Amino acid sequence: MAFQLPVLVKLPVLLWVSGGTAKIVVNGSTGFLHPAGKEGVSPLAKNMVKLATHFERRLTMGKRGYERVKRRFMEHHMANRIAKVLKEVLHK
Repeated sequence: MAFQLPVLVKLPVLLWVSGGTAKIVVNGSTGFLHPAGKEGVSPLAKNMVKLATHFERRLTMGKRGYERVKRRFMEHHMANRIAKVLKEVLHK
């Protein structure tokens, strides 16, 4: 079954930086990354207000994020990346 993004999922993302999240979101372009823990609470709150009060920025960031996911993380792209890694491992 192919993964499909709903048409309405074009919102910027607010994330705590942990694991692979920093590779998915481009900070300030497709969303905002925040330090995990107490030090990230204040910046997260400020960015929530920023996005809630700036419609154009929210719209632009959401579109960029949607296009980035379509371009880099859809099923066929991920399948090609996994196949490449498996080929490399098998050749070693």
